[in-house]
Amino acid sequence: MDRLSDWDLYRKFQKAYRDSVVTAKRESWRKFCESVEEVPETSRLCRILTKNLDSTLQAIRLPERKVALEERCLIHLLEINFSDFKRRYDVKSDNWVMEHRLRARGDNRDLAACIVKPERVKWAVRSFKPFKFPGPYGIFSALLQEGLGHIIRPLTRTLRACLGFD
Repeated sequence: MDRLSDWDLYRKFQKAYRDSVVTAKRESWRKFCESVEEVPETSRLCRILTKNLDSTLQAIRLPERKVALEERCLIHLLEINFSDFKRRYDVKSDNWVMEHRLRARGDNRDLAACIVKPERVKWAVRSFKPFKFPGPYGIFSALLQEGLGHIIRPLTRTLRACLGFD
């Protein structure tokens, strides 16, 4: 009977040890991810995540410690990165509506149209070196260059909009 209790005690301590190792690894990974601030560290993190097919990023943890998936994740990122992004509930359509408070002034829009032209955007994108690894935002410059014909209009409009707003 003594041997059985010793065995149970051993298994209990072994499980506690395994649990503490898992917790320590998780905490270490969390601290590392929170400390990443520079591009080399970010690119290293991207390489680590792309090697492991099980580590797909599909959600983020909100400040209130809840996990946000899909649309809620995107809305949170928009709210954090664009201070003027707001959502309100429209009772008539029974739907959420995005409110855009930024408006381009006419003179800013005209100036942006003079500065940002499709041929200048093409020149800028073609001047990128076609790197083997993606940049800090996960964009391969070689893919931009190859798909330039498909993205030139939306890219030009986006760059004009960035310059046209106050």
